[in-house]
Amino acid sequence: MKLNVSWYRLGYSVPSDLCGSNTFKTIQKKVDTRASICDSHITHRNHKHKHMRTKALLLTAALGFAGVASSMAQAVYSVNVVGYINLTMKPGFNLVANQLNATPNNGLSSVLGVVPDETQVLKFVGNNYTSDSYFAELGGWITPEGNPSTSTISPGEGFFYFNPNPATDYSVTLVGEVRTGNVSATYAPGFNLVSSIVPQQISLTPANGFTPVDELQYLTFNSATQQYNDALSYFTELGGWITPEGSPSIPTPAVGQGFFLFNPSASSSFVWPRTFSPNN
Repeated sequence: MKLNVSWYRLGYSVPSDLCGSNTFKTIQKKVDTRASICDSHITHRNHKHKHMRTKALLLTAALGFAGVASSMAQAVYSVNVVGYINLTMKPGFNLVANQLNATPNNGLSSVLGVVPDETQVLKFVGNNYTSDSYFAELGGWITPEGNPSTSTISPGEGFFYFNPNPATDYSVTLVGEVRTGNVSATYAPGFNLVSSIVPQQISLTPANGFTPVDELQYLTFNSATQQYNDALSYFTELGGWITPEGSPSIPTPAVGQGFFLFNPSASSSFVWPRTFSPNN
């Protein structure tokens, strides 16, 4: 899908390609019974690197982006880029990302607002999933124990959004400020559920500051089929990013897309150094 993004700055545009009660038990059951996304063969390192067919995660969604900018005062110039991202959530799980800083914070209520009852958000942190569910009569976003949620979904993080309606898509609009300047990202050993920090479709290549290491993996999920896709793996001797069949394929996450990145190192973090300006 081709995305058209425009930045607006001081009057001219620059195009760019840029659970106690029964209710709580129900919440816990939903999280437990939808655990296919948490299969150990996906999120643990018990696999063969060169001949594996790891299943992974991909977003199929209608996405959009627009931005507006701020002000100049005397000799001091500052730019604040504000925009929105439209996401279409298919029934079931969707692997997505919030790439904007919301106001007043990136808590679930600030980012997602009011959503249908039984909507869920799952994050993958420290090799474990955390979950929060939405129930209007219980005050909004809550943990499986029924406590108010303190979870955040910030730029650079990926998360699963569960749409509880079995037959109807649900539209979510994210609004906030785009991070500029230093937008470098650090990925711990093992699996990281992440996204690009800025709302920009970008290939994971050295030309964009992303220098892969051997056995690095990119994992995606198909929300239309609710199935894992085959992973893309990086091997220098095989020409770079390849499919399990050995065909070249460069990962290019879209705006609003979350994905797993597997860092094969047992002890060292993987760093993606980046700077970003809306004028570039």
